[in-house]
Amino acid sequence: MFGRLRALFGKQSSVDPKASFLAEVMAIVRSQPHVAAVEPSDDAFALLLTLPSGRKYEMFLQNHFVETREMSPDERRMRIVAVLAGVDADRELSWEEAQESLLPVIRGATFGQIAPSGMPATHEVMGDNLPVRRSFVPFVDVMVVVDTPAAMAYVTAAKTKGWGVTLDDVLDKALANFGARASTEAELYDDLHGPLYHLTTNDSYESSRLLIPGWLASFRGAVEGEPIAIIPQRGMIFVGGNARPEMVGRLVAMADREYSSSLRNISPALYTVDDEGRVVPYVADDPAVRIAHEKLAIYEYCQQAEHLKATEEELFVAKYTVYQRDDGSIRSTASWTKTVDTLLPKVAWVSLVVENEEGTAAESVLPVPWEAIEARLTKVPALHPPRYRTTGEFPDDGELATLRARYAAPA
Repeated sequence: MFGRLRALFGKQSSVDPKASFLAEVMAIVRSQPHVAAVEPSDDAFALLLTLPSGRKYEMFLQNHFVETREMSPDERRMRIVAVLAGVDADRELSWEEAQESLLPVIRGATFGQIAPSGMPATHEVMGDNLPVRRSFVPFVDVMVVVDTPAAMAYVTAAKTKGWGVTLDDVLDKALANFGARASTEAELYDDLHGPLYHLTTNDSYESSRLLIPGWLASFRGAVEGEPIAIIPQRGMIFVGGNARPEMVGRLVAMADREYSSSLRNISPALYTVDDEGRVVPYVADDPAVRIAHEKLAIYEYCQQAEHLKATEEELFVAKYTVYQRDDGSIRSTASWTKTVDTLLPKVAWVSLVVENEEGTAAESVLPVPWEAIEARLTKVPALHPPRYRTTGEFPDDGELATLRARYAAPA
């Protein structure tokens, strides 16, 4: 009897979720009158659409697949129909027409860098179809969309070239548009550990308020202490003050919970403003605050590493690792093994590993600060967040002895 039950309920489904999603979207696309023909792409997880005008359009499916997997069939259909409604609008606009619809968004560092095929979206893979971006805070970037009633379309390098404008032109116009139009009035959420504010605009640009010059700084006097903000996902922003540890701890917990559960996550970290009112990472002695920033680094480097492993078969893609020391401090580290060509993430310390003669176990492991071996590394231009290749020679025995004498004791 048990064997029969196992046969009935233990059987694994052989249905490919991506294949099912592609078929579902194809059926939706075929039902739309403004699409003349559709067929699956041979080279990517995408559909090739032919519009009544004869123009071709490639609809990439990876982001839609991820972001709609928890939706009902009706919700997925509404999402796809909305995207299709904007197919012509965002691609046909001239610079004069598009510039008034440009708005800025905040996204994680690896967002948009994974090609529809699942490969890293390097210029070799996607060319000028990469979305334009500028670093905002560590592991978080500013990107630009053309906002239409039907959809958001990310502005790519190809689009800026076609418009004959620069990245600065696009970003400056998007930020100006947003600053002039966005509601900046926050509501009091509660006063449990001091005033806590949030936005309830439901416009999908809540997190972008951090981009408005002086917005976060304007909470000085409204909160207790210096303002600190969280943007765990696109549609959420909370602002409190750092005067009470309870408020800081609450914001850390909120950010972690929302970031971990959202398919549209941005950051689990806390942010504040410097003396000039610019948004910067919030730094504090509380290990939980540091850990929140490190969780963001771990996530973004992990996303990058998973896809690099598929293309950089001759290189070892080192893992970004974080641990808490006995004194409570937090340290980021990665490993470089002798004779192994490695792509290192930017970390505080690097563990130099020498294997035994059989190459089956570590003979010695020596942690050294990044600066001690930085001259032996070469930054890889195309990778974001940054990685460095171990192009220099691994320290010889004499150099290891010198480094060991200097760094073997607890730092």
